[in-house]
Amino acid sequence: MLDQYICEGVRELDQDKLPKLLELKYHSINDAISELGDIKQIREVFINFQA
Repeated sequence: MLDQYICEGVRELDQDKLPKLLELKYHSINDAISELGDIKQIREVFINFQA
């Protein structure tokens, strides 16, 4: 994800892309939840990462 952010800028980390990014990394939303926690936690980490 970080490489895409560097190449594409802040648009790459738009919250609308979060589900697709999770699927690319973890192969499914359920697998992402198993690894990262619930959707609320994932979204908070995603937003805080951008800061």
